[in-house]
Amino acid sequence: MSKRWLILVAIVAFAATAADAQGPGKIRHGGAVRESARQRPPAAATTPAVMAEHANGIRQLLTWRDSLGLSAEQISQLEVMQQQAREAHSQHMAAALKAHHEAEALRQRQPADRAAYEGKLREMAQHEAAAKREDDRWIARAQAHLTPAQRSRLRTLQSPATGPGKHNPPAGSPEHLHSH
Repeated sequence: MSKRWLILVAIVAFAATAADAQGPGKIRHGGAVRESARQRPPAAATTPAVMAEHANGIRQLLTWRDSLGLSAEQISQLEVMQQQAREAHSQHMAAALKAHHEAEALRQRQPADRAAYEGKLREMAQHEAAAKREDDRWIARAQAHLTPAQRSRLRTLQSPATGPGKHNPPAGSPEHLHSH
């Protein structure tokens, strides 16, 4: 993951966290917190963990290359796809960040242009959604390069109960009873 991409993710996540610290559906105008005309989407949609989950889907496949039994050709294809996916994601997130900065400038104007501000927030959300859709398309393309057996193994690796670092406790053990 490039340093610029990480900085971009951190900035967007910080902005979402700062906005949500004021409370859902509220915006700050010159020191006073006021109710927004529309509720904001939950902050979880833009947290670093969620963004990383989508941006790193192909990276995760490469991390599990041995567990999945990826061939040298598959690894090469996935590495190229990972770079292309990262570039596509970065373009959308750069546009979202630009809209965010423009929204902040509008919010700080006196008198505030609420319609323009909310329009920029919608634009930012549209770019973030486009980034997620693009990430999902790249992940689907990457998974299409897996064999049926590899896709089955991937589902097992992704399972919270059986994924990496997890174990299947013996039947009847206290751990087993709590895990089912």
